[in-house]
Amino acid sequence: MAENNNFPIVGNTEAKDFLLFNVNRGFTNLAKNFLVILEDLVAEGYVLGDDKFHRLRKRTLDDAGNQKRNLEYLIEKMEVNYKKSA
Repeated sequence: MAENNNFPIVGNTEAKDFLLFNVNRGFTNLAKNFLVILEDLVAEGYVLGDDKFHRLRKRTLDDAGNQKRNLEYLIEKMEVNYKKSA
């Protein structure tokens, strides 16, 4: 059994890679969408100021990255397989 980051790789690694890829993409898209909303607010005249805008941007990206890593950590402990067709 192969080892990766001290967690045994079990189950279908292709299925796990597929799941991790989609989790990654989901968190990236969520963070991007929030940043677009933030930019829209500024464009509509809501005054944030550069410091607050960059602080909110950094917090969004940091939190999305942290949650993504937490979920990746949990997924690495799971056995992931594709659902078999009936």
